Parts: sequence; structure tokens; C-alpha cells
Amino acid sequence: QRFRGRSLDILGLSVATAVVVSADKLLLEGSASAETFGHYAAQYDLATRLHVLSTALGTVLLPALSQRVATDGFERAAALFVRQAGWIALLFFCGLAALLLFSDEVLALVLGEAALEAENVYPLLLVGIFFALFGHLITPWQRACGDFRTHRRIYTVAALLMLVVGVVTIPRFGALGAVLTYSTARCADVLL
Repeated sequence: QRFRGRSLDILGLSVATAVVVSADKLLLEGSASAETFGHYAAQYDLATRLHVLSTALGTVLLPALSQRVATDGFERAAALFVRQAGWIALLFFCGLAALLLFSDEVLALVLGEAALEAENVYPLLLVGIFFALFGHLITPWQRACGDFRTHRRIYTVAALLMLVVGVVTIPRFGALGAVLTYSTARCADVLL
């Protein structure tokens, strides 16, 4: 019974995550010009490359935290996790702040000078990436404690909110509406 419940939670989380990672782009592609979609997709791809760091952290933290919870107990493992997460968030913030300060230069260097003439949503996406870090940090902790239900619930709500915001804002505001849609999904990371 417990295995079935966790399996359903993981399945629900997988479906909700598929919506969360693609709804902004799918809705924008269906309602914007190819040029607008191309510029948004390029800036989105550049910004979300930073998720590689967050994902790698989760891959390393999950087994370490699971072992800590088992050997040191919940309280000591939690104290260590909070300390590590604080340092990680601070370092990530400093890196993102530098990218924000030089966002035009980064866009021009990676995507070319023409990227500066398009609607620049890259800095807004970077802010969303910062909030996404918290979800990537807390996920290994919750999974180390055996909690998969919280993720399913929160990501399901975020996916539904994201679809509503996307349907309303993307046809009206284009790439900016897509950023608002993407940002709505980040509420899941904060709620976690």
C-alpha cells in the first residue's frame, strides 16, 4: 500500500513537472511569431543552463542527506542541511547577481548582438532561476525524509496556475507573458 502511494505520488509529480517545464514555451509557440518564440527560447535556454548546477547539487545531496538522517537523526541532519543550504544559496545568489549585472554582455557574447535588439527577458528569467534553486535544494531533503506527496501536491497546483496565467498573459504580452508564466511555476519552489 505504501509503495503504491509513493508510486502514484511520483507519477503525479512527473506529469505536473512536464507541464511546469514546458507550458510557457508551448503556449508562446502557439500564439507568438516565430521570431518572438525563437528569442524567448534562446534566452530561456541560456538562463536555465544554470539548472545543471542545481540538479547536480540534488544528485549529490540526496544520498548524503539520506545517510545523515539514518545515522545522525533528523535534528542533527536538519541542522547540517540548513547550514549547507544557506551557503549554497548565498554563493548561487552572488553568481546570479554577476550575471544580472552583465546580462547584456552575456546575451551579446552567447547569442550575438542581434539578441540585444529583441525583447530582453533574460534578467527576469535569471530571477526565476534563483527561486528555482530553493526547490532544487529542498527536494533532496524531503525525499531523504521519504516525502514525495508534498512535491506532487505543490507541483500539481503550480502546473494548473501556470496554465491559467499562460492562457491569459501569453496571447496578450508575448514573451513577457511567457516569463510571467514561467515565474508562476517558481511559486512551487518557494512553497516547497
